[in-house]
Amino acid sequence: MKSARRISQGLFLILFAVLFALSVGRLDLSAGGLRIVSPLPVELFLLIDPLLAGASMLSSRTFTPAHILWILPVVLLTILCGRAFCGWVCPLGTCIDAADRVARRKADRRTTRERSWPRLKYYILAGIIVTAAMGAQVAWLLDPQALLVRSLTLGAAPPAQWTLRSIEGVPALGQAAGAARGLFPEQQAAFRQGLIAALMLAAILAGGILSRRFWCRSLCPLGALLGLIGRIPLFRRSITPKCNECRLCEIDCKMDAISGNGAATVTEECIYCYSCVAVCPREGNVLSTAKPERSAPLNLSRRHLLTGIGVGAVWSFAARTAISEKATRDGTSRLAGLRLIRPPGSVGEDEFTELCVRCGECMKVCPTNGLQPALAEAGLAGIWTPVLAPRAGECTQKCTLCGDVCPTHAIQPFTVAEKDYLYIGRAAIDRSTCVVWESGKQCLVCDEVCSYDAIYWQKEGGTKMPHVDPARCVGCGICENNCPVGGPNAAIRVTCEGEKRGMPRDQQKAWRAANITEHPE
Repeated sequence: MKSARRISQGLFLILFAVLFALSVGRLDLSAGGLRIVSPLPVELFLLIDPLLAGASMLSSRTFTPAHILWILPVVLLTILCGRAFCGWVCPLGTCIDAADRVARRKADRRTTRERSWPRLKYYILAGIIVTAAMGAQVAWLLDPQALLVRSLTLGAAPPAQWTLRSIEGVPALGQAAGAARGLFPEQQAAFRQGLIAALMLAAILAGGILSRRFWCRSLCPLGALLGLIGRIPLFRRSITPKCNECRLCEIDCKMDAISGNGAATVTEECIYCYSCVAVCPREGNVLSTAKPERSAPLNLSRRHLLTGIGVGAVWSFAARTAISEKATRDGTSRLAGLRLIRPPGSVGEDEFTELCVRCGECMKVCPTNGLQPALAEAGLAGIWTPVLAPRAGECTQKCTLCGDVCPTHAIQPFTVAEKDYLYIGRAAIDRSTCVVWESGKQCLVCDEVCSYDAIYWQKEGGTKMPHVDPARCVGCGICENNCPVGGPNAAIRVTCEGEKRGMPRDQQKAWRAANITEHPE
C-alpha cells in the first residue's frame, strides 16, 4: 500500500503538470478563437478543492450545484478515509514529500527534534470561515491548490521560459531546450510580484527543516477542513495484539499523528501514508473499520480559536470598508483606481473579490501577458486579483480563455461575439501627448490596430483629429499597447471608466445598440 500511495502521488503530480502545461502553451485557433486543447478541465485541481468552493460560495452568498458536484468525490473520500487526499492526491503534498527527503534524512528522525504546531491550521481555518461569512474571501492566501498554481504561474514559469530561451543556442542543449520551449507561448511572460509568489512556495518546501510535512502539519487550512470532515472515518488505523509498543510507528509518522507508544491516533492528522504499517516489524498496525481502542483528542484551545476568529473578523472589516469597495448603484466604484480594469466576463466588483480565489489561471492562459496580479488598484479586498495592464499586453479580440478556466466563475464564460459589448473600460486620448493633437503630425496607429473600429476622425479647426467612440470601445487596450509614444504612459490610455460589469449582458448589448452611431470618414 505504501508503494501504491507513491504511484498515486506520482500519477496525480504528472496529471497536474500536464494540465498546467496544456493551459500555458497549447492553443487551438480552428474554432475561430483561442481554445485550450485538453480532455480534462485545466483547472481540475482547483475545482475539486472543497475549501475554495466553500469559501467562494459562502462569501458571495451563492450556492452553485456545479461546485458541489466537483468537490463531492473528495468529500466522499474524506468521509471514508479521512485525509487520504493529502497523502495520495495533493500535488503540493507530493512536492513537500520530495523536498523533505532532501531537507531531513531518515537517520535524523530518532535524534533530531521536529518542530510543528499542528493545531495552528485549525485556527487559520476558523479565521478563513469567519472572513468568508463576512463577505471578504481570503482562502486563496493559504489554500494549497491555489497557492501552488499561483506560485508556479507567477514565480516559476517565467524564469523557466527565459532559461529555455537562453540555452536554446547551446549546441549540447539547444534541441532539448527548443522542444521544451514549445510548452510556452512565443512571448516572454513577466509578472509583477512573481518573486513574492516564488518565495512563498520556496518557504513551504523548506519547511522540512523544521519537521516533515511542516506545511501539512501546521499551516494547511484545506488539511484542517478535511480533518474535521473525516474526523470519524470509516477506515482508520488500529493496532493488533501483536503490538509490543516499540514506538517505531510513532517515530516514523511524518504527521505526528501517533502517540501513546503507538497505541493512540489523532485521526484528524493521519494522511494514510502507511508508513506505520511498513515500519512495524510485528504487523501491529492495520487499517480497518474497527473502532480503535484509543484515540487522541484534538484539544483545540478556546483562546487561540477566538484569536483566529478575531483576526478573520478584523481582516474582513478592513477589506469590506476599504475605499475601493464603495460602489455606486450600478456596481461600479467611484473611488477605486482608474486602472482597475478587470477581464471581460467579470462579475461586479463586490462579487468579483468574493469569488476570485487568486489562483492565477486567468493570468497563466492570457496569450498577451496583459493580465497581472493587482497590488493596490483594488484595495485590500482585491490583492492579487487579475487586472488588465494594457501597456504589458492587450485583451485579444479572439481570446476567451480567462472565462474558460476560472474555477469559481468570478470571470464567467463568454464568446468572441459577446466581447463586442462586454465593456471593461474605455480608452481616452491624452491630447497633450498625442502627436496628432499636440503637434499636428500624422499617426494612424491606434486607428489601424483597433479591433472594434472604435477610433473615428473628426475635423477640429480644419484638421482631422482622432476620437474614441464610447459605444464601440470596450477597453481592450490594444490601442494603448501599440501607441508609439514612449515611456510607461501612452498617448491613449484605457481606464475603468465606462465599464458595465454590473449590468447583465443583455442590457450591455442593448446599451451598445442604442448608442452606436456611424461616423463620417
